[in-house]
Amino acid sequence: MHKVLLIDRGDSSIHKFKKSLTNKGYLLTNEQSLKRAITHIKKSELDLIVIDNELAPDISKSKVFPRLTVNIPKLVLTNHTNIKDSRLWLHDRSAYPVDKRISLKEFNAWILKIMKSKTIEDNNELLQSELNTKKKELNFFDDITKLFNSTSDLEKSLDSIMEKAVEMTGARSWAIILNDAALLEIKQLRASKKVYQYKYDKRAGIEDWVMKKGEPLIVPNVSEDKRYNKKVDKHSKLKLTSLICSPLMMNNQVVGVAELINKKPGSVFTDIDMNILMSASHYVSMTIKRALLYCKIEEISITDDLTNLYNVRYLHQAIDIELEKSRRYRSFFSLIFTDIDSFKKVNDRYGHLVGSRVLIQLAHLLQECLRKVDVVARYGGDEFVVILPQTPRKASFMVAERLRKTIEKTVFYQEEGIAIRLTASFGVATYPEDATNKDDLIRLADSAMYRGKFLTKNAVFAAN
Repeated sequence: MHKVLLIDRGDSSIHKFKKSLTNKGYLLTNEQSLKRAITHIKKSELDLIVIDNELAPDISKSKVFPRLTVNIPKLVLTNHTNIKDSRLWLHDRSAYPVDKRISLKEFNAWILKIMKSKTIEDNNELLQSELNTKKKELNFFDDITKLFNSTSDLEKSLDSIMEKAVEMTGARSWAIILNDAALLEIKQLRASKKVYQYKYDKRAGIEDWVMKKGEPLIVPNVSEDKRYNKKVDKHSKLKLTSLICSPLMMNNQVVGVAELINKKPGSVFTDIDMNILMSASHYVSMTIKRALLYCKIEEISITDDLTNLYNVRYLHQAIDIELEKSRRYRSFFSLIFTDIDSFKKVNDRYGHLVGSRVLIQLAHLLQECLRKVDVVARYGGDEFVVILPQTPRKASFMVAERLRKTIEKTVFYQEEGIAIRLTASFGVATYPEDATNKDDLIRLADSAMYRGKFLTKNAVFAAN
């Protein structure tokens, strides 16, 4: 049902077919003064306003009417010979001047045209709003990814991630509450001034609700929320007025809560802010998980004894982390498998001691040619694997080609008076373009490498 407000002196042509409009589903209301019309507009959501242009002098003096009707389509019944009075509507995008002798057929045609135009305009505004939101979230994702990859210092990483969330949402502060005792054994977490241990209370609290439900929560006004518990939910020197919470997940378990505290005055936390906090929470979880992983890894060897590169155990863990990041944010990463061509001949001719030293030199060479965020591991024997985070297939192929040329040009073991030249075969596979799980990704990269090794050697092959 279209709600139509007719503003006239009671004598416009619309009155002649008022009954027909009602039968067609229009709810038509007539007001004969601008003052009464404004009162009606304030109380109702209108689809259309029909105005007799004779009221133009009154409307031109009003500051309220243009503000209230800026987005409401208007049919202006005008005598086209009176151009002076029509100037009022020239800058109103939602106003459509029509002959005041309009017929029912013409009126219906104008209604159809206006409603189509309004739908298109509303859709464009919605799309623009969604685009702006996505841009904001993508910019946050890019910034936070850089922060995540820029430091291995746990406390600094958490502070950088959450401060970025504070900046993007207009919050005043942040806090992280952990209920997992094992995580609190990490020294850097215990030392942080904004990471707290969950305190049990019979009356529970907002953070307790988030932990139990495993769901994010926006609390516009904590004083009006029955879940608020001053003893439990107080994690800032600021007087708590509003907050948003997101669960921290690790291995499908809730291990804590990330909070943004007090939106800046005059504002409220929105769903967009929640999306930003949830993204930040994911990185917080991964950062803590990475720190926990490092702690556990200290108990076992994660490096290859010979080359000091990462070993296979760490390689699998690192691939799992990249898979988790890529699946959540629909991004990509690549694997490069490489194997030295005919390396057995080096061992046979010069001995295994020389062969081992050549592998050490090769390991250093690979590290020098790659970024700090890339992971290089010795897969076994003379095979190596490189993880390239956020690197698409074409770019990873170029990286492999650069490594191939570098190895080809390098003279190994030259300082000992033995000039050894090597070539290597490479295989490249990318997630999710080539495979959607770890085993297939490794298998395809390995197969691509062996295809090059047995067909031509000294080549880069992509997974197929």
